[in-house]
Amino acid sequence: MQWTIGTIRSSSVLTVGCLAVLLSGCQMFVNPWHDEMAHAPEVTTNSAEYAKSLDVQPAVRNRDYGESTVLMADGTVTHGALYFEDPWETAGSDDDHFAWTIEDHAEFFFGPFRYLLNGALMPVSVVDTPPWRLMASDGVPSRHVLWMPHDAERWRSESDN
Repeated sequence: MQWTIGTIRSSSVLTVGCLAVLLSGCQMFVNPWHDEMAHAPEVTTNSAEYAKSLDVQPAVRNRDYGESTVLMADGTVTHGALYFEDPWETAGSDDDHFAWTIEDHAEFFFGPFRYLLNGALMPVSVVDTPPWRLMASDGVPSRHVLWMPHDAERWRSESDN
């Protein structure tokens, strides 16, 4: 290969640009083993403090209709097909502690592989769950596919039952 001045100049500009990006670093890096917000003071503004300091009596509003109570049947949410559903999202250890667990470390390596596998198997997923099929999730994993819990299942309306 013949090195010319233009080739050397463009490769050095590219090299300097890549090094500048790599050496700049990310200033927003979060340390996963330390909670920076644990002992931080409460955030407030001058206008919020002023509003809290005012001695204002709330206005009493009387409405000319009676009180009504609305109850939710269940917490099911309908949505489209989840072709790239992340089973680690619902299977992780949610013990209210700010700490990384083995699931977090496994997801770091397993996540990109799962994403590529879901992309490669997309035609199979589309045949199994067509894009027009309405799915429902209630927040509780109800089935296991390849040892991983999944929440979404086919939605059945009241008229289907």
